[in-house]
Amino acid sequence: MKSKWSIIIAVIMAVTMIVTLSMVGCKTTAAETTAAGETAAETTAAAETTASAALSGELRIVWAQWAPADYLQKLSEGFTAETGVKVTIEQIPWETFVQKYNAEMIAQNDTWDIIVGDSQDVGAMATGGHYVDLTQWCKDNGVLEDFTPASMTYYSEYPKGSGQYWGVPVEGDALGWAYRKDLFEDPENMEAFKAKYGYDLDVPKDYDMMLDIAEFFHDPDNDFYGIAIYGDNGYDSMVMFAEQMIWSYGGDLGDYSTNQVKGILDSDASVDGIEMYRKLFQFTPPAFNDAFFVKANSRLGCQIKISKELEGLVARIAPKSEV
Repeated sequence: MKSKWSIIIAVIMAVTMIVTLSMVGCKTTAAETTAAGETAAETTAAAETTASAALSGELRIVWAQWAPADYLQKLSEGFTAETGVKVTIEQIPWETFVQKYNAEMIAQNDTWDIIVGDSQDVGAMATGGHYVDLTQWCKDNGVLEDFTPASMTYYSEYPKGSGQYWGVPVEGDALGWAYRKDLFEDPENMEAFKAKYGYDLDVPKDYDMMLDIAEFFHDPDNDFYGIAIYGDNGYDSMVMFAEQMIWSYGGDLGDYSTNQVKGILDSDASVDGIEMYRKLFQFTPPAFNDAFFVKANSRLGCQIKISKELEGLVARIAPKSEV
């Protein structure tokens, strides 16, 4: 039978962000700079300024406010022990993170030495003279061997295919689904689900099955909901989940070589993905239109932590019957 817990979500999503660690150039550059190549020589001096600041005793890093930033602060302890350089991680809420660091860059402030910024900002930060050209540094320190070519291309390189790098990947996207084992393994739930849908209740193998599961457990009269997915549009949470759905169904955002969108973004496959997003969203808790990962996870009642005790709680979901 359904759990006696008053607040419950049967299936919950956890997604990590694409972020890139980039050094900030603490200097004035022309606002009209339009090509990344034109800033390379200038930002070399900025790199030296940043290095000097670090050697003076403190390295200031800014990131969004979440657990990975806490872990980065913890990891920095080893660096401090080895070099004597203190590392301070300033955390800014996701809702205002990008706006905050963009404002600081536009003002040419030297508030931080390093930004853990999103990959979609690499181009603007590089051409604006805000990021240091790290191409030679990456080559000299084996960075290109430590990361996959795709990671360097999509998180650090600008322009694409140029071999010019402005950062080091810190974290990449991963889409996972966690579910309540006690609900899925309850005999009454299993019997009722099979009677209604004609197949066994199990870890969903595709989005159609996930939709059935969300509908089955959805009981808003008892504060009991079928699924938790992102709904916030203040940053890129809605976009990220929409992209996952579009790509899963075989669609795409456009042709990246020609910038053509029509016939691709509005293709049947892309529309099918967005339509499934809409269907799933009707089984979320109320007022979930502002939900990002913190609200989605906390609605379950606890942070989802993948460990040996929780093995089996994460399912890979494919749009079709085959995974």
